[in-house]
Amino acid sequence: MEIFAAQIKRFIPKNAFIRSVALLTGVNVLSQVIVVASSPLLTRLYTPEEMGILSAFTSITMVLLSIVAWLYETAIPLPREEKKAINILAVAVSIVLIMCTLTAIGVAFFGGQMALVVNSPSVEPYLWLLPVGLLGAGLYQVLSYWAVRKKEFPSLANTRWHESLSIVVSQLGLGLLKLESFGLLMGIVVGRLVSNGGLIKLILTQSKDALKRISMKGMWDVVKRYRRFPLISSWSALLNAVAFQLPYLLLTMFYGPQVLGWVALAQRVLGLPFNLLGTSVGQVYLAEAARIKNDHRQLMHLFMKTVKHLTFVGVPALGLIVLAAPWAFSVVFGPNWTEAGKYLQAMAVMFFMQLVATPIRGNLYVLERQDLHLYCEIIRLTLMSGSLLLATYLNKSAIVAVIYLGIGGSIGNFMPIVFSWWAVRRSCRNKRSESDDC
Repeated sequence: MEIFAAQIKRFIPKNAFIRSVALLTGVNVLSQVIVVASSPLLTRLYTPEEMGILSAFTSITMVLLSIVAWLYETAIPLPREEKKAINILAVAVSIVLIMCTLTAIGVAFFGGQMALVVNSPSVEPYLWLLPVGLLGAGLYQVLSYWAVRKKEFPSLANTRWHESLSIVVSQLGLGLLKLESFGLLMGIVVGRLVSNGGLIKLILTQSKDALKRISMKGMWDVVKRYRRFPLISSWSALLNAVAFQLPYLLLTMFYGPQVLGWVALAQRVLGLPFNLLGTSVGQVYLAEAARIKNDHRQLMHLFMKTVKHLTFVGVPALGLIVLAAPWAFSVVFGPNWTEAGKYLQAMAVMFFMQLVATPIRGNLYVLERQDLHLYCEIIRLTLMSGSLLLATYLNKSAIVAVIYLGIGGSIGNFMPIVFSWWAVRRSCRNKRSESDDC
């Protein structure tokens, strides 16, 4: 994979920021090609109901993942001193272990209630996988921020590739063995555990001296210094995850797992690739924004350039989706999945706004405007959950409910763009000497 990544780097621009984005997004696109290419096989091995169970399980995992390290991981790229950064890493890993232990205890005592809440009793036998998957995903989330700090973007690209390949191979193999929902869920867990290997190796080989500087005092110092992240940002992240996952849980509650299975396929085909693309750009964006955060003219330029480039990538995809989605889904995935194409049309603009908003949200982190992030997520959660509750109250069909969701989600995902732009402008005004340039 290292050789493959090196070949990609030969064909991308010399600018460091663009090279990093191109490398991460290039490998992510190829890894998503594998995921999407496997979908026609998966839709013939698994039913919409089983896909719906996977989506419900994933929704629970992603909500927990949003606060698994209490957002301390997002502070790893910020301090100049290596000693502070490595102690933040230690704090974040420790919190992940504690949270996974608490999750295991919660599943043991309240697994049945969790399954009933998401209207998926059939997911209960598999909830023991939840703390295992959360451990893999949580460690990867923390370690990836260390890689961002060290600008080890090729290593991040490799982990994405390995994760996608592991998920696809596991799900297909277990599907051929007729393991039904367990095959889908176990494939996700395997992929998340495998993705950590490269990042653990990176830290053990390149950061040995930094690891020796971890201490209880150093950990306590950074816990206090960056306390705004768990006290404020963690709530924003939780609301972000709930706003992202709650609509899918509500769809299960109101319309059943089959509808959620159709929505899950639409998410897999477009939402997941757009989310990974936005996350990849966001990792590079965060590293660059942290470096230039005191130069607000450069930060605004980075913001505008990123929005423009992501719009250029996303708009053509939207056009193809609006024209061809239902027909294409019927041909590629089978007649049982035609409805998923209609749902994708309804949510296409929402996914596009998510693509643009995800990376530039980094402005709110580097400028430490966690308050704006919190307001933004409250608005988004209200719009997305409210749209589905309104559709249910009006006794609308499932497809109309998804259209409502697409409208509310589009507006909600637009808010981080506005808030991130405003945060930079506000910061500029506070530095009068630079105000003319911002």
